[in-house]
Amino acid sequence: MTEHAPYTYPQPSFVPYSTARPLRTRATVAIVALVLAMVAAALTAALTFFASNLVDDARVTGEGLGTARAVEAAAAAGTALLSLGSLLFAGIAFICWLHRARTNIDAFGGSFLTWGAGWTIGAWFVPLGNLVIPILVVNEIDRATDGRVQGWDMRRPGRAVVILWATLWTAFLILDRVVAVAVLGATDSAGSTALATLSAAVEIAAASCAIGVIRRITAAQEAVMGGAAQAVMGGAAGPALPAPSPAQPAHWPAPSSAPYAAAGDSWEEGLASGPIGWDTPGPDRRP
Repeated sequence: MTEHAPYTYPQPSFVPYSTARPLRTRATVAIVALVLAMVAAALTAALTFFASNLVDDARVTGEGLGTARAVEAAAAAGTALLSLGSLLFAGIAFICWLHRARTNIDAFGGSFLTWGAGWTIGAWFVPLGNLVIPILVVNEIDRATDGRVQGWDMRRPGRAVVILWATLWTAFLILDRVVAVAVLGATDSAGSTALATLSAAVEIAAASCAIGVIRRITAAQEAVMGGAAQAVMGGAAGPALPAPSPAQPAHWPAPSSAPYAAAGDSWEEGLASGPIGWDTPGPDRRP
């Protein structure tokens, strides 16, 4: 018989969470942007209320109505720019953080999600769909992340913050559109001011909950990546990490020194014992 080198099954390449990236920096930027948006919302509500009262007082006294109108117009323009700029900054920062959190889920492996990483960006620009799809995306990321950290002992906001954020964010989007229509109509300044104040309050509450969502998901993913790093370095950490697929299932044949070790040294023994090897001598092929 021809001697063969020992055959072994190829080992799968497995590097735990090799493409996952830390979330802490993006989370910090997003939280700062949301805090600025909260401050801008408070300032917007205060300036709107001040300008509205100034116009109402001018109407009652009959003096300085033109000046009051000019102040109201300047306040409206300034608050619009302030609100738009702060929301734009907060939105970009939040989306950047959310996209990284979603791609980390792919790096963790073992999760089959409905919404791909591209939806963390595109979902916000779908007409009418932006009322629902971003909430579904965030909820799926939170659930997938939460499934990786069961057993970890960490301080982070509870699941309720995600539900509360979804409710307040939807309420803010609806109120914001109502306020825009009310301002264009401008039939009742007191009513418009009340709606604007309510919208700002809901915006501040939604931003606060969004900060909680960021802290919750970031803490979980950082814990998972920290545990993976300790596992790679041989340290003990938290619950067991997902193991790679087995290199050789139990039902596979054991490695041998030849492709068909069961075949005998002759044609007849090979027929009696099992499959015939490519180099087994036949009746008309003697060594």
